[in-house]
Amino acid sequence: MADQWIVPIEQDGNDGLIELNAEVLARLGLKVGDEVEVTYENGGIRIAPRR
Repeated sequence: MADQWIVPIEQDGNDGLIELNAEVLARLGLKVGDEVEVTYENGGIRIAPRR
């Protein structure tokens, strides 16, 4: 399981809504309902499981 992951995002008018599909969740070692910490960094977001 990755402790954290950088996911590039594009500004598409979703007002900060970020959708992650099942493939991305699996790569992060996450499942729907898991709590994560999200920070904006280097033109993308850093997603880290909340411990």
